[in-house]
Amino acid sequence: MEDLQAYFAKALRAQVGFVPAAPAAGLWRPADQAEAEKFERDWCRHCIHDKAEDWEDEFGNHVPGCCVILDCGMTGNSVEEWVTRDGLAACLAFEQDARFPARCLKTMEMF
Repeated sequence: MEDLQAYFAKALRAQVGFVPAAPAAGLWRPADQAEAEKFERDWCRHCIHDKAEDWEDEFGNHVPGCCVILDCGMTGNSVEEWVTRDGLAACLAFEQDARFPARCLKTMEMF
């Protein structure tokens, strides 16, 4: 089976120049508050979905501009966008904010 996977990885690399990340292994949910805060720090702070401005709906109600996925996940609901990939938590809806890019996870802290 590994030979077949290596063959397809080589074919993908030849066609598109890279091998895509491993497919999702299942849904992810934070086990505790610390894990949820780490996920938000690593993913949500660098995503454009969490940077919307507050707005007012047609009935005059205040609507906070925040990520619906994050709100659903932090209230304990199952979120299909949060998955486990390569043994780590990941968000399938993540789009990096160019004004606040995530640093390379393999780079050591300077301070």
